[in-house]
Amino acid sequence: ERATWSPALRRVDSSDGGPPLRREDLGLGLSPRRLRGVALCNFNQLYKLDPDSFGAWANALRRLPEASLWLSRVSVRRGWAEHAEQSLRAQAAAHGVTGRLGFVPKLPEADFIPARSLADLMVDNRWYNAHTTGADSLWAGVPAVALQGRGLASRASGSFLAALGLGYTVAPSWKAYEDLICSLASTPERLQLLRRRLLDARSDAPFFDLEGLARAQERLVHGMWRAHEASPASGPKMHIIAARART
Repeated sequence: ERATWSPALRRVDSSDGGPPLRREDLGLGLSPRRLRGVALCNFNQLYKLDPDSFGAWANALRRLPEASLWLSRVSVRRGWAEHAEQSLRAQAAAHGVTGRLGFVPKLPEADFIPARSLADLMVDNRWYNAHTTGADSLWAGVPAVALQGRGLASRASGSFLAALGLGYTVAPSWKAYEDLICSLASTPERLQLLRRRLLDARSDAPFFDLEGLARAQERLVHGMWRAHEASPASGPKMHIIAARART
């Protein structure tokens, strides 16, 4: 099997969507006090959530009295989201954080980025990371905290953050994860600096470079075709790397 490598990890979408929104527009079901507090968020579909991650978020919420956690009210299974929401609220009560969860309903595509930009800090789950939703949140300027993972599904956030020079927000342990969430969420100045860094990275980070992605993909396709023409099917395997273009 032959592998191909693009010169850098990138996301593909680069749209800002529609006009700005307010937190009150999202129908989160949170009190006015909670809407004004620090908003942790995880916009994954609910089937990705796991008890270990939820427990860590609940621990962080207990340490952050004014914070709330925004989750998605979206599921691939019809009618399952309502049941999941009830179960998660019951779990929140069991963890001592009643009234701290907000659920974002399904939104028009134009509202994806404006809605994500209203959150303060993305907290990704351990076993099945955010992929498109995580990249969208970073594009929206929302800093993220993740855990180190071993497999593809659990390494997406770490890869995204490393590609943006923010690998230090990938925690090596559950304790470090909770501590980092609480440290950032209780320091607005640090969150603002991270947000500014992400928004500035739109113009020059390879991760956000859609044209660069297209050029790299073209180089990979041409390289694969040349390797196919030059080497018989039974010949030695070759790996193909689309080197970053010199500027």
